[in-house]
Amino acid sequence: MLVIIAGCAKPAIYHGMSEFEFNEKIRQSGAKLSRLESVENKGITINMYGVEYPNGVFVAIFLDGILGVWGEKENVKTLIKQVLDKENVTPNEFKEKVTPNELKLFGGPNRKIYLGCLSCSEFESDSVWNKNGLYGSSFGAKSIWNKHGLYGNPYSTYSPWNSQGVFPPVVVDSEGNFMGYFTVNKYNSKRVKISWIVEILDNYP
Repeated sequence: MLVIIAGCAKPAIYHGMSEFEFNEKIRQSGAKLSRLESVENKGITINMYGVEYPNGVFVAIFLDGILGVWGEKENVKTLIKQVLDKENVTPNEFKEKVTPNELKLFGGPNRKIYLGCLSCSEFESDSVWNKNGLYGSSFGAKSIWNKHGLYGNPYSTYSPWNSQGVFPPVVVDSEGNFMGYFTVNKYNSKRVKISWIVEILDNYP
């Protein structure tokens, strides 16, 4: 159950889709879709697609016909090659190696308030894409989508949507490494540089 895509305003909406559903969604979005290759490796069926957006080309990689996570083209292809070159790779090992570190949001004056998982699917309870969850609801006190809340109000200094905010949330990986500030302020030199996150910020209404 794996794949890798990016480049849309809310990439997590594609998580868990079948190959057919994914192809239809991409065509509807207007992005250019192309089949890259299909690989059989020790019982694992891996199909790769290129998805071309204005800001670059991304790769969707399906394991047994199901879409899972996303990644940029160059990073993904290198990682896939490393895994496939191993002599005794197993399906579980494949999934573990290709799935990236989770990216989490922390906010507040000391960046100690957990605001949800940015790279998790919409089906996970702490995902910012789960509309029924604490961090994805438009009404949640700790949701960046709550326009009346501390972390989603465009006038709040703790909100990523305030271009003048002094304390925007930070993006941290699963090992605690600082990945950058999650902010619409393009002039913040420490703004996160991960392309699909930048696209989310740049396309926020």
